[in-house]
Amino acid sequence: MHWHLLPPEILTPAATARRGDAWVRLWHVAASDRLALLWIGLISLSLLLSALLPQVPAAALNDPGELARWLATVRPQLGPAAEALLNLGLLNVSRAPWFHLLLAGAAFSLLVRLYTQAEALLQGRALPEAHVPDSFFAEPQPHRIEQVTAAPEAVVDTLAAALARRGYRVRTEAGAAAHYLVADRPLAPLGPVLLHLGALVILLGAGWNALAGWEQPNVTLPPGQAVSAGSHSPPYTLRLENTSPQGDAQIAILAQGTPVARRTIAPGATWWSGGLGVHTTGQGLSVRLSGTDANGAAVMLLAAPGATPTHTLTLLMTAEQPEPLAFAPAQALALQAEARGNSSVHLRALRGTAAQPVAEDDITDHGDLTIDETRYEVSVAPYVIVDLSYLPGRLALLGGGVLAVLGLVAWALYRPNRLRALAATEGGATVLKLAAETGPLPAFSLKRKT
Repeated sequence: MHWHLLPPEILTPAATARRGDAWVRLWHVAASDRLALLWIGLISLSLLLSALLPQVPAAALNDPGELARWLATVRPQLGPAAEALLNLGLLNVSRAPWFHLLLAGAAFSLLVRLYTQAEALLQGRALPEAHVPDSFFAEPQPHRIEQVTAAPEAVVDTLAAALARRGYRVRTEAGAAAHYLVADRPLAPLGPVLLHLGALVILLGAGWNALAGWEQPNVTLPPGQAVSAGSHSPPYTLRLENTSPQGDAQIAILAQGTPVARRTIAPGATWWSGGLGVHTTGQGLSVRLSGTDANGAAVMLLAAPGATPTHTLTLLMTAEQPEPLAFAPAQALALQAEARGNSSVHLRALRGTAAQPVAEDDITDHGDLTIDETRYEVSVAPYVIVDLSYLPGRLALLGGGVLAVLGLVAWALYRPNRLRALAATEGGATVLKLAAETGPLPAFSLKRKT
């Protein structure tokens, strides 16, 4: 018994007699090779344009000021067409509504084709009758006619044995004037099913990435501090737990303050945890400062005049700010850090508007500096800069790719093929007629093997 989600006339050869029906015609158009190629061509053209044209960086997507600055940098390259290209979505292809529509259209076409292939696989569970009219063995099907000396029944038996050795299912019937054979490979549609399923999963993964994916470049991870990955959804929090002299960084992903994943990443490498990608791009030295006065009270520190006071302050030495400052208003001091090698800093204490030096010291890893009975504790450690990418459909892309490759291999090695044969006596000789209902006509010898 066959169960169909669509009317049987759509799924059987009788559909050719009902082309006038609008639903049947629509189904054939949706499942056609030309429409599938059209979707693939449009998506490929869109991806080519995204590779040729500059694309809006992630940092400018929700920041009008950053977007205006980025447009100013690409306007010399694109000229007066920059705004028009941006409004058309050509400078932000992956997030453009028309690109999402292309993905949806391609996914629908693949879904229809997948259903058709799956239905063919299910319908192939039972061989049809072997008897067909003689006219079936004429053009346009691939056909072959030859004369043999054996009797029609022996010819059909020999052919059946040869096909069975090749993995075909065979059914034979004896008629009043001829012997008939039908043979096919029952699992042959499995290759196209896997191929279409893989392509569909890839499209769904790409659409998921386009709709919900995000990027956040240049995220600084100071040692031991939890850093939130912006305001994205889902939220992620990362913490740099350790670094090695070779530059390897141990990074943990936190959920409610508890590590749920941890990996040591080499410089320039990428770590994927589910859909989140962490790519290390650089390192630098950080200095963590805290102070206590003669009474044991914590000294308030500022990252800049007018900034929020804090008991503990971390300074990052960057190419733009190689000698960062921390301010201690209670002592009218500015603490200046300067890198000395990969693990040491030179710390100066400057007082007043004239920046008069009052104390200085070289500190490696951990140390302290005492000024007027106020003790400043100093910790020196590398920080790490990472680029974050969230691709929720990444595993779907990988799984779909595996399915598609398996489908291509199965389709190449196990091509769909249904063969029919008729053997009858004509003019004192046995005439064998062969025709391929689907696929090519295989070559084989009719000599019986002993």
